[in-house]
Amino acid sequence: YVFEEYRGNRMSNAAWARLIRAHRDDLVTADPGGGGLRNVGDFRAAGFRMRCAAKGPGSVAYSMQWLQSRRQIVIDPARCPHTAREFTEYEYARDSRTGEVLEGYPDGNNHHIDAVRYATEQIWKRKGQ
Repeated sequence: YVFEEYRGNRMSNAAWARLIRAHRDDLVTADPGGGGLRNVGDFRAAGFRMRCAAKGPGSVAYSMQWLQSRRQIVIDPARCPHTAREFTEYEYARDSRTGEVLEGYPDGNNHHIDAVRYATEQIWKRKGQ
């Protein structure tokens, strides 16, 4: 179930901390890219339970396949319009000449999908679940 989303561009860590302060006691899994360890350190210093997502070979493919294997992903479109749109519009890339579906998962317009992957990481990393 996805029932809450946050979104921002070029916000400072302090501004994000104010925005998500209600989740200070929740375990938050963050993207380690773009200064991730420093960012996680900033949030930890502000009292948040935050950790970096474990990235590695095959992690995107495995987590995307895990999401695709769910019988249902429920997204509140009124409270999470950007997440709902991403999940609805996300498509495999196609070869421009043949129209055939290309291997892999396109990395674009998928910030909220990534957030769901990170949030569920402790579940899908237990392979076979």
